[in-house]
Amino acid sequence: MNDLREQIEQELVKRIEVRVSSMKWRPNYEKWVQQRIWQERYRDRVLENLRRYVPDWERATILDLGSGMGGLMVRLQQEGCKILGLDYCFDYCIITKLRGMRYGLRPNVINGIAERIPLKDQSVDVIFCYEVIEHVFDPMAMLREIRRVIKPSGVVFITVPNRWSPYDHHYHMWGINFLPRPIAEWIIKALGRDKGSDTSAGVHKLSELHYFSFRAFYKLAKQVGFVLFDVREDKLMEGIVPPTRVGRLISMLKRLRLLHLVYRLYRFTLMDEWHFILKPAGASV
Repeated sequence: MNDLREQIEQELVKRIEVRVSSMKWRPNYEKWVQQRIWQERYRDRVLENLRRYVPDWERATILDLGSGMGGLMVRLQQEGCKILGLDYCFDYCIITKLRGMRYGLRPNVINGIAERIPLKDQSVDVIFCYEVIEHVFDPMAMLREIRRVIKPSGVVFITVPNRWSPYDHHYHMWGINFLPRPIAEWIIKALGRDKGSDTSAGVHKLSELHYFSFRAFYKLAKQVGFVLFDVREDKLMEGIVPPTRVGRLISMLKRLRLLHLVYRLYRFTLMDEWHFILKPAGASV
């Protein structure tokens, strides 16, 4: 039995290292790789949001859309959740299954695309779509599929990259979002940060990634039939702040009644990625 577990672990680590080997330029690469290997240990904040915004989360049917290497899937399975994963990358599906085998779990993950979700209409209570929309081939088609399968009372957790952020978190570079894409890509390649042309895990080339302004994504969500609100803003206004220097600054801004204004300015200008909740129009938010 121990030999089998060791083989599973070795195969899991080997497959993850192969998938991330093109990003050795990334800051703190070795630490980041370990976080990928033990991804399920770094999902506390996601679990907190699930408990906060989905009162019946333990009985919910959950879809992890673009489940990646399976860290969230496995963590939620450990919590007893009923969760299905879907990912475009076949290697990621294998990694997810191996990750589950660490704990004697059998993750139910499907190899497919977010633009064609193989589920019935209004069959899902919760959808996680983290760091996915920028990599799909057709964001509108994906959002329409999400709208189709989510229940009228359902909740969608989604991250969206800010087109005009001064910092690009995919390439870990400052300023490239303000440059014409051909020039930005020339700089990326010159610095050795090119991710190549492999699309087995979706699109990754800067000119092909889907970034949005806040207004553009708001309009897109509304067009598909969703209402949107900002998870970070909601938690800040509720006084949920870290016990750090930043947390003390946030508390001071709230006392001065400046928090809402300062946060909105930060959101539009400096934030590299937004964390939204989408709900079908007509549902209570």
